[in-house]
Amino acid sequence: MGRRSVRQAERGTLAGIASGGRLGHSTAPGWDFFLPAEYTTLQRRSIVGRTPYPPLRTETAMADIQPRPSKTLIVFSALVIAGSLFFVCAFCAAAVDNPMLWGANVFFLPLLLLLAIQQYCGTFRRAPSGAMWARAIFYALGGLGVFGLITTIVEGLQDGSTLWAMRWLVFFISLFAVACVALGRMNSAWSRTLRAAAARGDLPAPSWRFSLREMLLLFAVVAAIMGLTSYLIQSIPPNFAEHVDRSSAPFSVPSDATDVSYCRRPSGSTYEFSTSEQAFRGWVASIGSFESQSADVPLREITTPFTIVRYDGSTVTIRDGLYYSWSDDNQYNGIDAAFDRASGRAYYDSYFD
Repeated sequence: MGRRSVRQAERGTLAGIASGGRLGHSTAPGWDFFLPAEYTTLQRRSIVGRTPYPPLRTETAMADIQPRPSKTLIVFSALVIAGSLFFVCAFCAAAVDNPMLWGANVFFLPLLLLLAIQQYCGTFRRAPSGAMWARAIFYALGGLGVFGLITTIVEGLQDGSTLWAMRWLVFFISLFAVACVALGRMNSAWSRTLRAAAARGDLPAPSWRFSLREMLLLFAVVAAIMGLTSYLIQSIPPNFAEHVDRSSAPFSVPSDATDVSYCRRPSGSTYEFSTSEQAFRGWVASIGSFESQSADVPLREITTPFTIVRYDGSTVTIRDGLYYSWSDDNQYNGIDAAFDRASGRAYYDSYFD
């Protein structure tokens, strides 16, 4: 029954009571027949009984006046929840492959889980505290994005070519910061609406009771997280492999590369493969980091024996071929690549602090 029909029934009932006697001394039992079926015994007595208190609102009437989230908020909340849970799975899978990432995950995993939970509570359970927590988390992430953007630009301004090489990184960091601030403002507006409704008494007190549908949804989400994490872990290539084809290599190699062998380490990677000199020349232009690419290090002819580390920890010395070598000022980060004309073999070694 709608809100208007509920009030009409109340007025009709009170008019009937007034015709039979004053309120609190009804002479004709059964006037509560006109009341909506949703009314409880206490609410019926408040109208036709001995306690002249105004009737309490029914659950149906409360539902009619509760604030409802907009479709935009619902869509973005669903995307935030799904995205947070996906990154939780991705971080867990990456940490299994590289245990050094657990240090960062100690901060990000609880934050992403908290964001997903609070976004759900704020949007779908109409909890003002949930919207406020989601707002705070988004503003915090937006602040981190702005800080990262500033440091990236400052680092790039020290070398104009580096900033141009990092243009896509700057774009995505900017996009991330703007999105976080926008979602924070959206949750802020929704939290103000919920708090205003709670102050008017139009919003019931938050409850920790969960419906059967929510419990089933929770079990489905947990199962999806476990399944997706397991899939991502199984899809991670091994850290060491010998004599595989280029499609099995977890990095970019020339299109004609064959007989690939590699070793991945937390601080870098080493691999080798067979290829042509022309393909090697084109491939070298795409290797390295932003710093190494912006340094514009040329590919040089080997005039004196050049030694490079192999995937199995041994070394190989090349006397005729090409080489590429870059390292930063502190020698903590570096990339070496070489091509041996005698064997048609390319070698790559990187190390990062």
